[in-house]
Amino acid sequence: DELKRDLQDLLPDYMVPSAFVFLDTLPLTTNGKVDRKGLPEPQLDSGASGQSGTSSEVANAALTQQIAQLVADVLKVDAIDPNANLLDLGANSIDIARIANLMEQQFQYRVPIKDVYSLSSVGALAKNYDDQLVKETTQQSSSPSTGDGALAADFKMIFHPEDRKQFKHLRRGLRQENWDSVKLTAPELDDALKQTYLSRYSCRTFSSDPLPFDRFSHFLSHWRQLLVKGQTKSRYGSAGGLYPVQAYLYIKPDRISGLKAGTYYYHPLEHQLKIITPDAEIDRDLHASINKDTFDQSAFSIFLVGELAAIAPLYGELSRDFCLLEAGLMSQLLDLSASDHQIGLCQIGSCDFEQIRHLFALNDHHIYLYCLLGGATDQSSPLVDLDAVTIHDDWEEGTL
Repeated sequence: DELKRDLQDLLPDYMVPSAFVFLDTLPLTTNGKVDRKGLPEPQLDSGASGQSGTSSEVANAALTQQIAQLVADVLKVDAIDPNANLLDLGANSIDIARIANLMEQQFQYRVPIKDVYSLSSVGALAKNYDDQLVKETTQQSSSPSTGDGALAADFKMIFHPEDRKQFKHLRRGLRQENWDSVKLTAPELDDALKQTYLSRYSCRTFSSDPLPFDRFSHFLSHWRQLLVKGQTKSRYGSAGGLYPVQAYLYIKPDRISGLKAGTYYYHPLEHQLKIITPDAEIDRDLHASINKDTFDQSAFSIFLVGELAAIAPLYGELSRDFCLLEAGLMSQLLDLSASDHQIGLCQIGSCDFEQIRHLFALNDHHIYLYCLLGGATDQSSPLVDLDAVTIHDDWEEGTL
């Protein structure tokens, strides 16, 4: 471990060996060069501890098991010893980045990649998360007005479908206090107005027919930017008018007429798709189980990525928040217009983006924000009896 730490100061992460084999002499070829095929295979000790003590015993056992399963999936092994050193198990820099990314998705807690290296084991990661959660909860108790993701730990997750349906019916997002109120005026809820509500919906099934090129082009044109007196103008807002959020696309083979499979960058000023990786293939394992079927049917994926170099010099630590806000505005703009082009969209918050990051020629300052899956639909909006749409509290449970 000491040797690895020394090498980490001298070499890039991917060049740091995951194992060492000490030999009295090196096997040589007849030409006097090192015979690589004659070198013994390293014996990876799955029980090697990268952290003193039994940290997994200190952390919550269920949490440790969850992280162990996450790491095992990344390393494609059946099981992980909670005290085993990840590097000894063969983890490379890409694996470490994926572990950090998946932990953020699953636990809403980002472990810096350098800390994953220093903590080095599942047990240590679990204890680190547990300690951080206790710390943040304590801070929030003393400052109740400060919101943070750790507050969600106060609520028990609901998994049973019927219980989730009942929870939706509670409409907990609405205040129910009996306050005096002022009734506002509104236009008549006619069929045309009702249709504006129904035209925006989340689509999880798509037609297998190829999407016409012009229809797809016009769909993306909602993100097109113009220059007005030297200033960028767009149909959505951006902090300081900087527009740091970039759109990258993955197109499947034969799903959009006139577009070859691969990854692209959408240039909003030129309204062009720049080819990055021709014939790239993205596997369904990028997504959580609940989204894999939707990905299978989709014709394209859109990945919204923030370029911190385009905003951090002006907004510092608020940069990611402003990028997320901009990504939401961009998604809403496409969402509201998708049905006009007979295109369906499904917004996907998280995915294992580190798995495909190399397909988009990104640098260290690019941060993944959001994903959308899309494809052709057979109708402009769901078929709904407009007479059943009211402003009263009698909506039936369903998906729009």
